[in-house]
Amino acid sequence: MRIILALLLALPVAANEPVEPNSIEGLLAAETPREQALGAYKAADDERKDTIPALRKMLAAEAAKEDGGSAILQRTILDSLIRLEAKLPWKELEPYFRRTRTHVMILVLLHAQDHRDLLLDLFDSEKRQLRYLEWVATANALVAQPTPRFAQRLLKDIEITVHLDITSPDQGPRAGGFASSGSGRGSGRITVQQGWPPYAVYYLEKNAGTREVLVAPGRTPIYYRRHVVESGTGGTGGSTPKDRRNSDRFGYLAELLGKKRSAIPIDDTHRVGVVFTDDATYKLDAAAARHEAVERFRKLCDQFVALGLLDANVANRIKPRTKYRAFDLRERGSPALPALD
Repeated sequence: MRIILALLLALPVAANEPVEPNSIEGLLAAETPREQALGAYKAADDERKDTIPALRKMLAAEAAKEDGGSAILQRTILDSLIRLEAKLPWKELEPYFRRTRTHVMILVLLHAQDHRDLLLDLFDSEKRQLRYLEWVATANALVAQPTPRFAQRLLKDIEITVHLDITSPDQGPRAGGFASSGSGRGSGRITVQQGWPPYAVYYLEKNAGTREVLVAPGRTPIYYRRHVVESGTGGTGGSTPKDRRNSDRFGYLAELLGKKRSAIPIDDTHRVGVVFTDDATYKLDAAAARHEAVERFRKLCDQFVALGLLDANVANRIKPRTKYRAFDLRERGSPALPALD
């Protein structure tokens, strides 16, 4: 009995023991941003998921500060939340979308199944225009959770290039053209202040490597890469692939229909051979090619109506953007081709 009583009397004392200043709990409870950042970083290093509520509370407190808070602390907290795969509501992430959007996008995509409506809002937003890889990652998540709104947005943004391969009467119709691809590189310099934890920068990538983590599986998988500068000054760089979202839309539309891209009625380029005889006939042939492209688009819309992924009245109101691209294959290249409306 005396032993039990002694243990009971000891419990309140144990519960009130002071927190070690250099422990994760002590650092997170500290008053300076540097110590809090060190605590947040160490919490992720030690895989302390139990600290997620404290990290979320710190993040909310930073967002409420009139002076904007500490940018380094905020990035460190977001970095730790990513490493701990934390699930946060949008209201806690929204204040950081403009400042650290890649961090925010990763946190949303890690739990895409719980953020479908948010991802639809981002995909549909004119104000928060997604960068290309953000757009692909979001589309990957949404195509796995089909909705009429997603299908409608894809169809509304379609642009069809009416590609005219122009030949002379003695040549007959031919097909020609070219394709191009390319990418750029982004770079910058960051400096880690003395006494602060390492600085982590995040990038979205299309290519998997030893350091990349899959964040949005799909027809074009999107990965994230974490680049860490331990101390001093270091360089950063991330790939900037060519924006191909108009072409990608047709791939996602085919996926929603459960078909191969080659099986849908229209693609981003509608190619037609035109034999040039005179200006008037050329313009009529071009107009006929554009009309055919639009009709093929209508057939595509009808397939979505049949599946219940598009309202018939909405389908009738959607008009694809079209543009001409003339590829002159005539041997002499004359007379000059007239402009097309």
